[in-house]
Amino acid sequence: MSAAPVGFQCRECVAAGAKRVRGIRLGGVGTPYLTYALVLVNCVLAAACLLTDPDWPSGHIGSISRHLGTIGGGFTIENGRPQLIGVDQGEWYRIVTGAFIHAGPVHLAFNMLALWQIGMLLEPALGRLRFALVYFVALLGGSFGALLLDPDTITVGASGAIFGLMGTLFIAERQGLLGGRGMSIAFLLVINLAITFTNSGISLGGHLGGLVAGAVIGWVFLEYERRGLSSAVPIAIASALAFTAFAGCIWAASTWMSPVFS
Repeated sequence: MSAAPVGFQCRECVAAGAKRVRGIRLGGVGTPYLTYALVLVNCVLAAACLLTDPDWPSGHIGSISRHLGTIGGGFTIENGRPQLIGVDQGEWYRIVTGAFIHAGPVHLAFNMLALWQIGMLLEPALGRLRFALVYFVALLGGSFGALLLDPDTITVGASGAIFGLMGTLFIAERQGLLGGRGMSIAFLLVINLAITFTNSGISLGGHLGGLVAGAVIGWVFLEYERRGLSSAVPIAIASALAFTAFAGCIWAASTWMSPVFS
């Protein structure tokens, strides 16, 4: 028997899996420092939310969430006067910052647990640059989905990016990179998608957008590696996808007065 990412496999199974991989050898790293850093940033911002809003543990959207959460456009009251806010008002940073804000400790805990577990697998396998690109592209895809479906609603949380990591992990398992055939992560995806579709308080667009973006860029990285092609090409594709998703966010934000799928 040989050690596998989950449990053990017979030597014949490992050999068969190696044949299926057909030469995929990503330049991985030993310690997933980027995963640690992402978890730390999310926790630091959560602490800031707690310090500035005593009701944050109950899921309240406080001042930090109102100023950094992802929203295409909307109104808020500042110093007794109504103010327009959102990406459509030039606050483009919200496209990214909203993915690092959470609505309460339960929201934070679930997302950080998922990020920790998936990052511990993917970052060492992909390497930091690929992992960073997957996370960023998935984050932008999640923001685009959220702005497309709910441009006038504040969306917070790392769920879009995490769904993207799950999409990449599914592709990696199917390719045999982690010794599996995608069954375990497929089951996890089905459960999370069922929760997404049956709960009104969850960003459907954010989850689906992140999942699609992560699966696409994950497939690009692994397919180019399997074919032995230049590593510069998938990096260029990832950059193009990130730019396209960002531009899509700007466009989707402009529809906040008449949501595209309202």
